[in-house]
Amino acid sequence: MPETELAFRIADRYISILKVSGGDDYTICDMDCRELDGGVYDNPDITTRETLEEIVVDLKHPTHRSEMEGSSCDAAELIPVDYGRLTERADQVAKNELESLSRKNAEDSRTEGYILEKMSKEYVLRILREEPFWMDGKRIHFLAMLSQLWEFTLQKEDAMYSPYKYILTGNKIGSHETWTRRYVSISAAFLHIVNDLNENADTSDKYKSIDTWLLE
Repeated sequence: MPETELAFRIADRYISILKVSGGDDYTICDMDCRELDGGVYDNPDITTRETLEEIVVDLKHPTHRSEMEGSSCDAAELIPVDYGRLTERADQVAKNELESLSRKNAEDSRTEGYILEKMSKEYVLRILREEPFWMDGKRIHFLAMLSQLWEFTLQKEDAMYSPYKYILTGNKIGSHETWTRRYVSISAAFLHIVNDLNENADTSDKYKSIDTWLLE
């Protein structure tokens, strides 16, 4: 029977992989189970084990070494770990991090003048209902969990940028990675976020419309 779940430790990094309809969903964590990288290897023609092998090669021989690879090297061996326990712990770490950041931003909002909310389906529906009443310059701030936690600001632009009406800026929490792009609608901005800010034309978006994500 084909393997559908794999979890291993290599040096000071954990790798978990789950077979999904579009390929293999993978996550790389540090020893505290804090997510460092993740995504989908969208090649349904290779096995989960082959996906693991490709990830290990990337960790051992990165084009540009960064925090993600940790101390991985040629001599590092793969050590099997329990998939369920690893993913459960990683989910809890991510939840704790989100709650801690939400509390911090709730405190910051008292002095900075805004409230930072989580991008839930209820939040997206509320913002879409409010869109017709937005004036130029109105902005919102929110958190969204992609491969890692991001903080975003969405602002309505001046008419000079037509047909683009909104600008989305963001930064990945715990890193220097940032994001800026203009959109014709709020739904287009949210759709790009739920598709993990995909810019690769060779990678199919999971959601074709924001309604698809909302009804999932």
